[in-house]
Amino acid sequence: AVMPGRIASMPWGPRATLLEKSTLSLLPFILVLLLGGFESPMPVDSAMVLRRSPLPYPPSSNAAERGTGVGVFDAPLDLSFVECAGTNVDARSEPSPAVLLLHGLDSSAHTWRTVQQLLPYPSVAADLRGCGRSPLGDPDVFSVDAVVEDVKRLVDDHPLLQGASDGRRRPIVIVGHSMGGRVAACFAAKYPGDVSALVVEDMDMRRRPASSNPIPLNEDEVLKFDRRKGMAEDVLDTFERAGYPQDMVSRWMEEGRINRIEGGEGSSSNDSCWYWSDVNPIFRLLCYRKFFDSDSGEDTWGAIANDGLTYPIYLMVADKQYTVCDNGSLHKMGEVMGSRVKTKEYLLARHSIHNSAQEDFVKDLLQIIHEVSPKTLSS
Repeated sequence: AVMPGRIASMPWGPRATLLEKSTLSLLPFILVLLLGGFESPMPVDSAMVLRRSPLPYPPSSNAAERGTGVGVFDAPLDLSFVECAGTNVDARSEPSPAVLLLHGLDSSAHTWRTVQQLLPYPSVAADLRGCGRSPLGDPDVFSVDAVVEDVKRLVDDHPLLQGASDGRRRPIVIVGHSMGGRVAACFAAKYPGDVSALVVEDMDMRRRPASSNPIPLNEDEVLKFDRRKGMAEDVLDTFERAGYPQDMVSRWMEEGRINRIEGGEGSSSNDSCWYWSDVNPIFRLLCYRKFFDSDSGEDTWGAIANDGLTYPIYLMVADKQYTVCDNGSLHKMGEVMGSRVKTKEYLLARHSIHNSAQEDFVKDLLQIIHEVSPKTLSS
């Protein structure tokens, strides 16, 4: 029996022993979204230091980026990120593993802040294009390849992900939550040599038609959405016109997805306080068009299964009350990948497992990192 208030988890194992329902309705996905993604991590008593990339705030208006041609897949964007060097000196010695963390829809690197502070290994949490403090680029050139190439540039350029001074690459465990799981899988399919383990958190690979988006987006308002606002009332109004419930946006303002900035960059005597939204509705709109409402998920999964490599793959699945995954899709993913993939359901965990079941999530992630460590593999 599971005690109220406690998070219980099941051991890694075959999907058939974990996932019994053949289909899941869209209701849990809507519930997760309306409750704001459950970014309520446990407190951290740590001296860990999180460092944000020195990039300035990008252009805030989606409309201003249209027609610029910026951000095509062969000219990737510089992504904003949050890095953490890790607490363990031995873990930072070359070329021990590093962790690359990718967020989902309506989110940013902010979602990983306490996970990073609990890892003794180097970690980098990226703001995907248009999210956090990363530029959007031209929305007309947004594509799967473009998003993947942004991540590739970060992997190739970031010192914590680079590896040893003698040229050896640091093993990278890539973790993607929700939509970030799709991005992580696409990256692994295109650049398998950069991946030592792939972790997909609560996401399947089935086609999701744009009509299934639980947020009824107003496309005209989304396309002209501006991430910078002068007053809290403006933030709420802009999101409401884009299609988001006000109570959801209010929670985001409380938990830090929308930040109140005192002075600083871009401020003036008449604008000493302003708001910046890490959430950009156009990222949701474009991801449904380019990632979800296509066969790219299943095609990507098949490409990974046939790449001839053996790096491990892990599917972390939220409790059946909250998961957005379809059991049929998960079963098919297991059949395609075979013994290379391990699946685990986290009882009582919500869609954001890394926050709602953080202790178990971090424990399992540490075990995954340990298993792909060069020291472990050579022993």
